[in-house]
Amino acid sequence: MVLLYGIGLVGKACNYRERDLKYNQKEIILEDGALKVVFFDGYITMYYRDVQFTENSGFACFLTAQGVDYATFQAMWKMEKISPVELFATVEWPGLPIKQIWHLMLREGRLNWQIDLESNEDIALVNIGAVFFFRNNYQDWTTLYEQGRMPMLEVLQQNKDAKFKVPPSVVGLIANDRGVKHFPAVGLYINSGAFLNKALLSSSRDMFSRIIFSSVSLGGKEPLRMLEKSKIYLSSGQVVLFKRKDDLLKCFIMRQDKINN
Repeated sequence: MVLLYGIGLVGKACNYRERDLKYNQKEIILEDGALKVVFFDGYITMYYRDVQFTENSGFACFLTAQGVDYATFQAMWKMEKISPVELFATVEWPGLPIKQIWHLMLREGRLNWQIDLESNEDIALVNIGAVFFFRNNYQDWTTLYEQGRMPMLEVLQQNKDAKFKVPPSVVGLIANDRGVKHFPAVGLYINSGAFLNKALLSSSRDMFSRIIFSSVSLGGKEPLRMLEKSKIYLSSGQVVLFKRKDDLLKCFIMRQDKINN
């Protein structure tokens, strides 16, 4: 996977509630309870009780086609449907015969996402995946059976060089002692997509700002060969927030019990 550096800052703009669904650079806010998701110019940022717990790039997809790297914050977003808690968008890159269809929805304080991929021509994609960028307060991770510290990557080191992986279905991130009162515990529930079927954790230092951030990268089979007029289900899941680590672990146990039964 390619680690994305040099993320631009998300500007502060007005709350977008217009019916004009064409591509624009205005801010779109989805809000439900304590969770707020802000879309601005291709960047997706998340807040808990008005505290930003992701980095400004927040949640993004990336891929390489014909030797060129692409990311969703460099793409053209066309808003197909917007409500206070839901967003449908078509994501395209000039010159590429593919597009992604994004569906974001807030429900009961959770972010649900689904991403589909369509192609108008035969094409092979590599380094395709999705990534969540979190504030550097999140240095501890946990699953139902394991826990540990985020492995640190050096500047310019790529995620593909890191060997640390976790099962892709459920992973939790926990803020350190300095941030535990302000930053929620985060649970990522990752459903089985067609190709985004492995998760990799790391902490990295931005080569420009020198800020440390944590990331959860989702990747899968390579190369991904798309046929003309084909469509695949790429990724879906939930971002679930908890006030305490114990609540996160209880939810993991309940989820595992449902799977076993």
